[in-house]
Amino acid sequence: MQMKYSYVALFDAEDHGFNVTFVDSQDWYTCGDDVKDAVKMATDLLNMVLTELEDEGKPIPEPTPIDQVEPDDDKLIRLIHADTDAYRQLLKEIDGNPIRYAREQMGMSIKEMSDYLEVPYRTAQEWNSGRIRPPRWCEKLIVDKIWSK
Repeated sequence: MQMKYSYVALFDAEDHGFNVTFVDSQDWYTCGDDVKDAVKMATDLLNMVLTELEDEGKPIPEPTPIDQVEPDDDKLIRLIHADTDAYRQLLKEIDGNPIRYAREQMGMSIKEMSDYLEVPYRTAQEWNSGRIRPPRWCEKLIVDKIWSK
C-alpha cells in the first residue's frame, strides 16, 4: 500500500486569507491566514483524509499530474505532499503527551511554559513528563493556549 502521496491544491486569495481546494476531490478544502498557513492546513487535511481512507479500506483517488492542471489566473497552484505513516506516528506522539508536544513545537522550555501558563514549575514538569495529566478538557485548553503564544 502506498503511504506517500502528492496532490494538486489551488489557493484562492480572499480578504481573510487563502481558501484551498484540491483538484481531485471537491470534499477536500481548507483555508489559512497566509500562504504558509494555508499550505500547513492543506498538508494536515490531506494527511488526515488519506489516513482515514486507508484505515477504512476505501479507494484513494488517483492524483492528477500538476502539469495537467490549469488554474484560473487569480489562483496559486501548489503540490501538497502527504505521508500517512509519518502522520500516524505523529498522532501517537501527540496523543501520548499533547502538552509536551505543543511545548516542544513552540520551542518553549519547561520553565517558559510554567511562566507562560502561570502554573508552578513542578506542575509543568509533571505535565511534561506525563507523570500526571490534567482532565482531557483542561489539557485541550492548555495545549490551545501554548499554541497561541
